Amino acid sequence: MKSNSVLLFPGLDSLFLASKLKRWIEIPKVRNSLIEASGYLSSMTGIHENLESFLMTTTRPHLADFDRSMIALMAVQIGIARALGEVKQWDLILGCSHGDLARSVTAQAVQYADAVELVWSFSELKKQLPQGYTANVRTVDGSKLSIEQIKWLEVDQQLPVSRWCENNASVAGFREDLDRAAAHSRELGIKIKPVLPLPVHSPVMRSIAENLRYVLPMTKLSEPKWPLFSSVWVRFLTGREEIQEEAVWGAFSPVRWLESVQSLIRDHGITEFINVGPSNALTGWALTTPGMKFVDAWEILGDGNA
Repeated sequence: MKSNSVLLFPGLDSLFLASKLKRWIEIPKVRNSLIEASGYLSSMTGIHENLESFLMTTTRPHLADFDRSMIALMAVQIGIARALGEVKQWDLILGCSHGDLARSVTAQAVQYADAVELVWSFSELKKQLPQGYTANVRTVDGSKLSIEQIKWLEVDQQLPVSRWCENNASVAGFREDLDRAAAHSRELGIKIKPVLPLPVHSPVMRSIAENLRYVLPMTKLSEPKWPLFSSVWVRFLTGREEIQEEAVWGAFSPVRWLESVQSLIRDHGITEFINVGPSNALTGWALTTPGMKFVDAWEILGDGNA
C-alpha cells in the first residue's frame, strides 16, 4: 500500500506535558469531546464525571487515576482529530499503545461510547493484576541503546522491550524482576526508571487481556474508514476481526513503535506524519528517523480557529 501521509495517535506519554494539554482544551471540538466522553463515563459510574476538570486540577493524572486518564486522553485526541479533519487530509492512521483507542474511534471502526466502556471494563479486570510497573530505559550517557544492552534486557533479564527510538525504550513486568534489573543496569551503562504503576505491554497482562475476549464481542466493530497500521504487529490490519484481536494482543505485547515508523517510511511511501498529540513527548523522539517529515497538530490548529 502506497500512501504519503499518516495521522499519528501517541500513547499516554503525550499527557505528561500539562502546559501543552491545557492549551488544547481551549479548542471547542476538544472540549466538546471531553464533555461527550464524560457523559458516556457517567452512565457507567453512576456519578457526574467531568474529565476536563479532572485534567485541569490533577498534576499527574496518569498516577492519580490511570483509567480516567486513558479515557481523557482518548477524548482529547478524538477532539483534535475532529478539528484536523476539517482542514487536513491523511491517507492512513497509526496508533501507539493507548493511542490505539482514539485511532479506532477516529477511523470509525469503533463507536465512541463502546471505546469508553471498553476502557472501564478493563479497569475492573486489571484489579486482578499482581504488583508490577512499566519503566523507561535510557543509556547513562544519552547515547543509542546498543544491541548488547537490548539483548541483556530481553534475554538475560527476560523483560519485554518496547522501542520508541534508538535512544529510548521501556520495559515492564513484575516488580521484583524490574527491581532486580534496575539494581544491575548501570553495570551495562543503562538506567531503568519507573514511569507507570502498571506493567503495560508485558506478559503479566496476558491473563486479564484474554478476558477482554468476553467484552470485545459486545463492541460493535465496523470496517475502518481509513487503513489502520498496527504498531503491535507492524502491518496493516485487514478487517474487524483483526482490530479486535490486536486490542487483546496490544495489552500484553511490546509496542514495536520504532519498527513501525521505519516500515511506513521504507516500505509504504510515507513522507509525512501528523501528530495528534496533545504533546510531542513521544513523536519528538522520532525526528531523528531519516526521511520523516513531522507536523504537529498545534502547528495546524493552534490559531484557535478550530
